[in-house]
Amino acid sequence: MRVKKVTYFEVSDTEFDEFVSEVYGHNFEFVPTVECGNDSEHSYSAIDRELNQFDRRDLDKWINGEGYYVSVNSIFDDLARRKLIEPGNYLIRVSW
Repeated sequence: MRVKKVTYFEVSDTEFDEFVSEVYGHNFEFVPTVECGNDSEHSYSAIDRELNQFDRRDLDKWINGEGYYVSVNSIFDDLARRKLIEPGNYLIRVSW
C-alpha cells in the first residue's frame, strides 16, 4: 500500500463561509455549494497561481452577482494568489 503523509490547515465550514463572504463582499455557503452532508470532511489545495480563463470567468461572474456557481478550488487558488491564505492543503470540516 502506498501512503503519503499530508499536512492540512483545518477550518470549519461556517468559518470558511464567513471568511469567503467577508473577502468577496456577499454571502457564501459551502454546504449547498458542494452539496455535502453533515459530519463530512472535504480537502482542497490552495495554489498561488492565476486561474485559467474559465475559472476566472466563473469567479468574476459570482463576485459580480451574475452567476450562481463558483468552484471552491477557484476560491482557494484566488485567496492564495491574493496572499489572503497560505498556499497548501486545507480540510473543511462540516458539522451542524
